[in-house]
Amino acid sequence: MPDLLLCVSAFSGGGNAVKIAPKVARILSQRGWKVHILYTKDKSLCDIAANTEYDYIAALGGDGYISSIAYGVWKTGKTLMPLPAGRGNDFCRKLGIGANSVKYLENKEFFVSENIDVALSKDNMGDEKIILGILSLGIDSVSNHYANMNSFLSGMLVYLWGFYKAVREFKPLTYKITVDGKYFEATSWTLGICSSGIYGGGIKLIPFSDLKDGLLDVITTDNISFFSFLKLICKIPSGKHIYSSNVQILQCTEITIDCDSKFLPYADGDLAGKLPITVKVLPSDLKIIY
Repeated sequence: MPDLLLCVSAFSGGGNAVKIAPKVARILSQRGWKVHILYTKDKSLCDIAANTEYDYIAALGGDGYISSIAYGVWKTGKTLMPLPAGRGNDFCRKLGIGANSVKYLENKEFFVSENIDVALSKDNMGDEKIILGILSLGIDSVSNHYANMNSFLSGMLVYLWGFYKAVREFKPLTYKITVDGKYFEATSWTLGICSSGIYGGGIKLIPFSDLKDGLLDVITTDNISFFSFLKLICKIPSGKHIYSSNVQILQCTEITIDCDSKFLPYADGDLAGKLPITVKVLPSDLKIIY
């Protein structure tokens, strides 16, 4: 196997990435990789991934960390190995890796290489971000905002806590939306633009989202009452929410969104930029190995 740069987040999972990094490196070495470990603390993750001499880059951290590394990997045509060590680990869940890197690697017999779709966002300042999971606005982004303020919960619990904080002050927003050149407005509790369709520590917002279909999946709700919205949320674990008459789902290759909100869009657990923001799909544009 070739050389592999193992980038380790100093912060993901409350230090979990740093804790498991030596064991992860040892298992990868046993599988034949020549592992070089790099512990990272700063935010220039894209530059690290883009400027390294190694063609294979493993990202050990949470969804936001992996997507930041993925941006540099994508820009230079390198290959990404995503390894979960955060609180949500939703991209790795979508790939079947799960949330435990050590357990996954210990049971891994061989690695698979493939190209997947990714979503690329660009905000009104021209700042770009790779989205591996879901870009969200509305009550989901407010929930993410509060979840990031919580340091003692993990997985789905931290996002449920964030939702509890958010729902007390939130009202549906009116979005100005342009989908593949067609403009319309929608008043909704939430707006999600999905690459993998999973967020919040395993919540399948759009269960059928496909990382290889060359499309984005966009979900909104009607301007329904708070209690109707809560009933809708209760259907999410079974996936029945997507069949509700109060839910709209469409597919596209590019979407631009704007709305009047003090809360900014979030993607993969981190801020995605300022509004208006445009997201487009990049079919089969990211090389991964897992």
